[in-house]
Amino acid sequence: MTLHNPAIVSLDAASGMALIKYAEEDRTAILQEELKMYEATIGRLSRREKKELRAWVAAGNSVSGNPYSMDGANGRLLDYITAARIMDDMWDHPEKYQMSFWDDSRAGDENEVMC
Repeated sequence: MTLHNPAIVSLDAASGMALIKYAEEDRTAILQEELKMYEATIGRLSRREKKELRAWVAAGNSVSGNPYSMDGANGRLLDYITAARIMDDMWDHPEKYQMSFWDDSRAGDENEVMC
């Protein structure tokens, strides 16, 4: 992969546009290389997962991020496939992810104020 030289001393309007073009080409090349390495190491992907992952990267996103801003237990952003699989599981098995925001011992309290 060849990246363009980012060191430019002075810019006029025309060369500024060239720099933006080169920066986008570099970003696209980096994201495509990252995708290639990710697909080689992530393991088995379904056709749907592969299609969605490639669309995510084609839109200018990294495989190390996800559209849900979902973090792992360590507080770091989950990669695309891990987050997508969790979302699929949440959709298929919502009972596993239900959380109670109310104390059940107060259920039916007529004086409870709902906001």
